[in-house]
Amino acid sequence: MKSIVCMAGVACLAFGLAWGAQAQQLGAPRLVLSQPEWNFGQVWQDERPSFTLVVKNEGPAELKILEVRST
Repeated sequence: MKSIVCMAGVACLAFGLAWGAQAQQLGAPRLVLSQPEWNFGQVWQDERPSFTLVVKNEGPAELKILEVRST
């Protein structure tokens, strides 16, 4: 048994940093997550917990997500 804690902020850090400075400028994309973090709690070896994360662009420019990694 192991405990799993996922943080969207950490998982999205790669492209979040890339857009962070640009989001302050007019016309930049703005990444918004449905939840900043979630905790799966204790997960047994054969269990497969799931979670739906909604990613939205609330800025006027196109948001390009070039890569996604789990942690």
